[in-house]
Amino acid sequence: MRATVPSVLVAALATGALVLPAAASAGPTPGNGQFSTGPSCAVSCITSALIEPHTGSFGIDVHTDTPARIFIGVQRLTQPEGSWIDWARSEPGRTTWGNHLTGLQPDTTYKVTVSATDALSRTEKRTTFFHTLAVQTAVPVGPGGVQSNVGCSQQCISAVRLAPDGTGAGMTVNTTVPAKVEVSVDDDPPGTIGDTPFFGSPEGSFSSAQFVTRRAGFVDGLVPGSNYHIIVRATDASGFTAYRHGIFRTKSRRAKLVLEGVRVYYDGDKGGNRGELGFAPAVNQEYRSQLRIKEEKVASGNWLEFSGDGRLDLAPLSRGLNIAVQARERDHASSCYDRSSSGLWSPDNGRVDKWCEKRTWVTARKVIDLDAPVPGSDASPIEGGAGRHEFDVKTSDTAGIRFVVYGHVVVKYS
Repeated sequence: MRATVPSVLVAALATGALVLPAAASAGPTPGNGQFSTGPSCAVSCITSALIEPHTGSFGIDVHTDTPARIFIGVQRLTQPEGSWIDWARSEPGRTTWGNHLTGLQPDTTYKVTVSATDALSRTEKRTTFFHTLAVQTAVPVGPGGVQSNVGCSQQCISAVRLAPDGTGAGMTVNTTVPAKVEVSVDDDPPGTIGDTPFFGSPEGSFSSAQFVTRRAGFVDGLVPGSNYHIIVRATDASGFTAYRHGIFRTKSRRAKLVLEGVRVYYDGDKGGNRGELGFAPAVNQEYRSQLRIKEEKVASGNWLEFSGDGRLDLAPLSRGLNIAVQARERDHASSCYDRSSSGLWSPDNGRVDKWCEKRTWVTARKVIDLDAPVPGSDASPIEGGAGRHEFDVKTSDTAGIRFVVYGHVVVKYS
């Protein structure tokens, strides 16, 4: 069972650190076919922003997937937007940048704003809350009366560095004292018991068996282009534990699909007749009219090419790429009623043999697992299937029209 999900503000107050959640896009949302544009701040370019609170200041480490000018500002909750207590801005062209803002009061909640502006002046902005640390007047005693010498009774996690990939994320944790480090990741926000954040059943985790001041690891099996929550826990030799909590985004999976062509093995007409064949493709359940092969006289053994060079740019989030190609053969005169539509005919395979309306259609389908390249392809299973995936989509040997579609898909992450 999942834990009760607190609000963003409650999570910030409980953990003392928060990575900023994604905000609405500052620019137009790209449609299908936006593969070649690459990452930009028009959609989303801030991959993570981890806050490290102190009593009178806070540090922040910002990462972007696009070279940008990064801005950070802090203000009181009751002040209007832009009434900064302190602010800082990087030079242009940065993909990672950190700074400290000062002039704050201990044990107080503030609003922090982070923005990134790319070379074309497109900006993404995120805001959230964080709470400064209270002043410690005495060092607590550890379990069993052992003096902790501060250790993780205060914040001992000095740095958390995230390196999100398409289907995973690398993480490095540094502590100020030797500690056992545990990192867990989940797609749901954490719940809390008291001030302690936790996941009911995390998607992935790693830990250190010994007391260390640096621990690096990798969490795999994540979904591209998705937000994940992270909890970092460090426990010192006296049993005191410090936490950091935040959120990061995996890289978006982008794909360039190329339908190279169709080899027809049986055109649907017996004898020497040629079938009047057309081909209608669909990708991820969507009909793609720009790739269709218009109806023409086709003989068994012919090779046909798709319109638009068979190329289609995609940004699928799931690992399965669904390819469907439907062959349509008719025998009636062109003056008769010709059934046409904006999508594939249903069901997948059918035949109508009535006066002035004679047609046969056959659909070939295949789901390509982008995370698991077929043997012999150039794609890498270690890097979430990045690279070139070869495929063919074919009908059964007994279909009324028999053909094979050849193609490939090139996957990358950004």
